[in-house]
Amino acid sequence: MNMKKTERKLEIIFTSQENHQVQIAKGKLEENGIPAYIINNNLGATYGALIYDLYKLEVNISDREKAIKLLEYLK
Repeated sequence: MNMKKTERKLEIIFTSQENHQVQIAKGKLEENGIPAYIINNNLGATYGALIYDLYKLEVNISDREKAIKLLEYLK
């Protein structure tokens, strides 16, 4: 069986420490036909006693420009 490996080239277009903001952005993109992927980097980094997560929203490079335009309202 000959299977081709497909590679997606993804680019981060939005980051937040607030999971709900990234979920809203993902929903907006998917409503408009753009697949989006959330990456949670639990950094475990501390500043004083603060531990934080950073959520990243990625899209295929081919969808980058359209996705950025759709998410301008979040800025």
